[in-house]
Parts: sequence; structure tokens; C-alpha cells
Amino acid sequence: MSFIHFALVAICILFSLFMAMDWYSILAEHTQNPYSFWVKYCVTLICAMVAWKAQSHSISPTDTRLLRAAFLFVAVADFFLVVLCGIFENSRLQLAFFAVGVIAFTVVQILLIIRHVGAICRRVEPSISHRRIAVTLRIVTAVMLYTPGLVATVVFWPHIAVLGWFAVVGMIYAFLLLTSVWAAWGAVIGSLYSSNHSLMIAIGMTFFLFCDLCVGSQLFFTNWLVNITSGLVWLFYTPALLLLAISGCRFIEESGNL
Repeated sequence: MSFIHFALVAICILFSLFMAMDWYSILAEHTQNPYSFWVKYCVTLICAMVAWKAQSHSISPTDTRLLRAAFLFVAVADFFLVVLCGIFENSRLQLAFFAVGVIAFTVVQILLIIRHVGAICRRVEPSISHRRIAVTLRIVTAVMLYTPGLVATVVFWPHIAVLGWFAVVGMIYAFLLLTSVWAAWGAVIGSLYSSNHSLMIAIGMTFFLFCDLCVGSQLFFTNWLVNITSGLVWLFYTPALLLLAISGCRFIEESGNL
């Protein structure tokens, strides 16, 4: 069994385990199982190892360096957001750990933007008509992403403003996240990645967006809605990490085993 197959099996087992823990706690109205934090973090570490395992099978040295750096900061961010915030829940330290995690994820999105924008910049369209189609698609994608984000900011501004300096950090991260998703879908049109790899990047970043929407919505929802959205966070986050990690490995297409 290759490492990638071992990683997939391990992630499926761990995913089933922590989802069962989380939803049992939600439905039974118990506090979250403390072992769930560590099981989730193991998934993060396995995905990070997949990204680092690419080596000679990577798409390009630059792509590998950016992806490895991104997952290094993902591991740091999740340690603060998942492990430490979980352990020190409802304490004064939780907000500080949460802020550090968000800052680390901000770096993650910057690195992913650089990675995926490279695919857009390297694209050489064969004709003027193709260039127009590509530009149109990118503009449409940008409007579809940024317009709802702007509307949501205006609608929820009274709730956002009370967060103080953390609102500024959150809005910067939100802008970078939307830009990262836009760049990921722009990579589908680019030429750096194959169709399979670019779709993994685009779908992975879309799951990332859904995950963060669930996290952000917990600031505005109450009672059972918070429980539902908290249970959905890792349902989106796990495939996001896995797809982004695998997207850096060229051997997916060479072996044809996935």
C-alpha cells in the first residue's frame, strides 16, 4: 500500500470517528469530547504529510514549496484553533489562541493565492476569443464571490463592529479567502495544472469557503443553529485539506489509482 492510499484510509477512519463524537455530543447536548480535538488534528497532520510527500512527483518545485509552506501554517493554525481553543474553551486564553489561528490562516490564504494566481498568469490563450472568454469568466466569478461578501458585511455590520480589532482581522481574512477561492477557480482556466489537479484545487477551496462560513456563522447564530454549523465545519474542512494536499502530486494521473 502506497503512502497516499494509507493516508486516505487513515483519514476516512479518523473522519468517521470524530464525526461520530461530535454529532453524539450535539444530539445528546453534551460538551464536546476532548479526544475529538486530537483526532481532528491528526487529520490535519496527515494531510500536511501528503503535501510534503510529493517530492519528485510534484507539479513543479515552486508549487511544492508554496504548498508545503501553506500546510505548515495550516498545522500551526489548527493547533491553536482546534487543540488549544478546545482545551481552553471558555477561558481568557481562548480568544488569544483564536486570533493567532486566524492570523496563521491568513498566511495560508496568501500562500495559496500566490500558488494559484501563478496558474492564471502563465496562461497563454490561443486566440483573442479565448482570451475574452477567460477574462469574462474570471470577472463573473469575482462578482459572484465578492458581491455576497459585501452584502453580508453590510447586513451583519452591527454584529461585526462590536468585535473591535478582531473584526478588522476577520474582514482581512474574509477578503483573502474570497480572493483565494477566485484564484482557485481561475486556475481551472489556467495552463499550469491539468484538468484533474485544477478541479481539485477549485473544489478544495470551495469546501474551505463553506467551512469558514460555518465558523463565521456561529458568531451570529444561537442555540441549535450553532450546534448544527459547528457539526458541519469539519464535514467541509476535511475534504478541503485532502484535495488541496493531493493537488500538488503529479503521480495521481501517472498511476491512475485514485
